[in-house]
Amino acid sequence: MPHSPGWKRSLGRKICNFTLIELLIVIAVIAILAALLLPALNKARDKGKSISCTNNLKQIGIAQVMYSEAYAEWIVTARTKDKKNWWFTLLSPFGTTYPEGRADSSHADYDANRNVTRGTYVCPAEQLPFGDAPNYEFTHYAINMRLSGDHWWSSYRYARKLSAVTSASKAIFAGDNNYPALFYAHYSAYFAFRHGAGDNRKHAESTRSLRGSTNLVYLDGHAENKTHLELLLDGRWNGTQAVNAFSGDLVQGFRPNSKVAMP
Repeated sequence: MPHSPGWKRSLGRKICNFTLIELLIVIAVIAILAALLLPALNKARDKGKSISCTNNLKQIGIAQVMYSEAYAEWIVTARTKDKKNWWFTLLSPFGTTYPEGRADSSHADYDANRNVTRGTYVCPAEQLPFGDAPNYEFTHYAINMRLSGDHWWSSYRYARKLSAVTSASKAIFAGDNNYPALFYAHYSAYFAFRHGAGDNRKHAESTRSLRGSTNLVYLDGHAENKTHLELLLDGRWNGTQAVNAFSGDLVQGFRPNSKVAMP
């Protein structure tokens, strides 16, 4: 018995309806998988940035070791007396890279390079680039000025040799910078705890609500990732003074009074 022409139209509608339902199911499954995988992918991406940051700091730590070997065991200073060299430019000849002319306004190419964000002193996890305020004017990393001293700031106008260090594996040399206008830290609050959870503080504000961690390099060249609480607990053992809940002095691993005054 021949079929009527309507059976084809009916079958076509059934096929189309089934295909549409199938498509919706596939889309729903993909959306569910994306929602499940996205946090894991973001975490893996952030971990990769933190690892790259750690590698930068290790390179900086090695450069400091080489600097001390080249300059009679002096630890690199935060800033030179003529204000034409900072610690990151002083370490550039020892295997680190920093945009030429960017740090020194006396260089003719300063304006051309002031917004150049590249090199060893760039943290991949930091969103703000180099440049004028509110961006990072110098580097994404901060030197421990209590260790290094500084030619310009009267409170820190001193230098140190390696002989002042009691434990190079505990003496913090540098870490993630949370103060875009500066290039140094003298309290733990000046470090950026940008890894893992982000750090939305403005400059060196209270650290009580921090959930992220910071990358640090020590004077022996090794690097570590630490929360602010872990950093404060490390500071409790320095034997110099009590550490409060806001910020700790960065004086562990060396004798704070062992310093040579700068003219």
